[in-house]
Amino acid sequence: MRRGLARWVLLLSILVIGLTLSAAVAVWVTETQVQRTQDRRDDLAQVARIESQLLTGYVDEETGLRGYLLTGEDAFLAPYARAALATPQLTADLRTSWAAVGGPAGLVDDLEAAHDVWVEHARSQIALVDAGNPDAASSVTETERGKDYFDAIRDRERAVADWVTTAEDSTADQLSGLQTRMTGLLAATLTTLLAVTVAGCVVLWRSVVAPLGRLAAATRAVAAGDLAATLPATGAPEMRSLATDVTAMRDRLAADLHGTRQALDALAQTGPAVSALRSALEPAGE
Repeated sequence: MRRGLARWVLLLSILVIGLTLSAAVAVWVTETQVQRTQDRRDDLAQVARIESQLLTGYVDEETGLRGYLLTGEDAFLAPYARAALATPQLTADLRTSWAAVGGPAGLVDDLEAAHDVWVEHARSQIALVDAGNPDAASSVTETERGKDYFDAIRDRERAVADWVTTAEDSTADQLSGLQTRMTGLLAATLTTLLAVTVAGCVVLWRSVVAPLGRLAAATRAVAAGDLAATLPATGAPEMRSLATDVTAMRDRLAADLHGTRQALDALAQTGPAVSALRSALEPAGE
């Protein structure tokens, strides 16, 4: 037994609503993930900026110290002093931002420890110069030791930078994948809704519009007097039921019309006899 048009419309409505809700949930989840990934990308960029500023401070410290050891002029210690003041705060900021992005805590600890070792060495060299012993501070042994300490800082800093770069690349790939998924979801949703809409229009046309047009044309023929016109019962069950009801109405009207015609014919046949009888019964002389 074919399902009624009302049931098909109900099922189609449920399907459209279900698809819309599912797509909305999927898009919302993906958008949430995109936002979180963008926030992580911004946090990683913040870590990279702090790490770059910290490296600049390390280089300023090392450059200022080297100039002071070579010349003994206090002016060369100005970059060293400025960097020495800024480095602790930058390190604290890096540690906070590092924890926010889930970076390995040991990398920052190692970087800070390597810098502390170099700072102790730098202070000892400055103390030698201040004590009037610049040759000892600038000796090959002390210079090589300072270089090794600073190379350790650069190695630790490079480890931090490499981790940030890897995390940024991974985040960028994840963000690209999420954006591709978002585009796919929207495209699939629109395509599905378009297909459902087209299918619904086709079903509506074939089940209602076209059968209704044929039934209307046949009904107009009946109204024009063609009682033998065929009333097509096609399309959806509701349309076939309507055609059946209209056919029954036409048949009843035809039967009533036939009965009326028979009564008129009978009246026409009995009319002369009634007139003659009436004349015979009239009083003579009138």
